[in-house]
Amino acid sequence: MDKFLKPVYPEKMVVIKPRTGYITDYGVYNEKGVASCCGNSCSVWLDEPIEDTWPVNDVPLLRFAANINELIVLYTRYTLHNWGRASQIWADRSGDAIVVEKSFRRIGIRRIGKDGVLWCTEGHWESPEMNAYIRQKRLEYLAKMGKHLGADDMKYATDCAVRFTNLGHLCHLPLGKGLKHISRVLSDHSTFPRAVCRHGGPDTDPYDNSVTQISFFKNLTTNTAYSREWIPWKKFPCERPWSVVQYPSLHS
Repeated sequence: MDKFLKPVYPEKMVVIKPRTGYITDYGVYNEKGVASCCGNSCSVWLDEPIEDTWPVNDVPLLRFAANINELIVLYTRYTLHNWGRASQIWADRSGDAIVVEKSFRRIGIRRIGKDGVLWCTEGHWESPEMNAYIRQKRLEYLAKMGKHLGADDMKYATDCAVRFTNLGHLCHLPLGKGLKHISRVLSDHSTFPRAVCRHGGPDTDPYDNSVTQISFFKNLTTNTAYSREWIPWKKFPCERPWSVVQYPSLHS
């Protein structure tokens, strides 16, 4: 556990507990119960440059965020420094959660609804401002390359939107939002391109032979991490048992 040391007398040191959120990796969350739950890449063609932000150095958001509202303020303020392009889910132990949709210079926030369900996938943004932005950039790319909306380059973009819709359907199945439910979601083998768990064919398009190499999730209530990894070309994650790591709770 990180500590600050404050000299009082030459022969004496007093250990002082650091500020809120300083412990960023106490099990699945920081010391106040805030966690980064997952992240998916979301590249943007012709994205806005970020060379004026130098040096690029991630601000450790979990070091200072005590809840989701504080995380939103920090991520929005330092979005140019936390420069990745992705869709991410962040949550805290109170049940509050958001999706962060992030390009180099822009950020969109989607908050969890009354149904207590939130999801995201790679290659797709759903917040109004970020959905409009990535659509604009894709059209600019097509115009610059002399291509049309039916070009191969647009297959991935369309497939990601289809996968996002199917994932939302799976998340709303009446299975109790527990281990059984999340296992069902992460082992979904719907027809391509809807599948969550992917095995590299044989029903995929030639442009996408992706393979799911790991499934994982976090239980913030119990400070427990679940994961299962593939054995290359022998067993996929959906065919393996969950590995469970139980951390001591800071909130018991």
